[in-house]
Amino acid sequence: MLRSMSAAADELAHRLQQQRQQESLGPEQKQQQEQMIRVLRSHCQQVLQYEDPVLQSQCRDLIPIAELEKRCSQQNRPECPLKELLILVILSLSQIDS
Repeated sequence: MLRSMSAAADELAHRLQQQRQQESLGPEQKQQQEQMIRVLRSHCQQVLQYEDPVLQSQCRDLIPIAELEKRCSQQNRPECPLKELLILVILSLSQIDS
């Protein structure tokens, strides 16, 4: 999905460049479009770094997943989705550390 975001950003950049060539844009509008293209490409590169398997593995080694799951199961809140329980547990841990 993230790779498709990068492809979409490239496609948008390409279309903006085509549009700029077809229309006579003022210098300010050209500058705004170029800035938007740079920002899109930069953000796509930042997002794609999270797809790196090595970085994902390093993150998994740092995050105590088993401990978080254990604490979630101790919450006794069956109506609460797992993602919300994880957030609550992480927040409670951060309050203990501070």
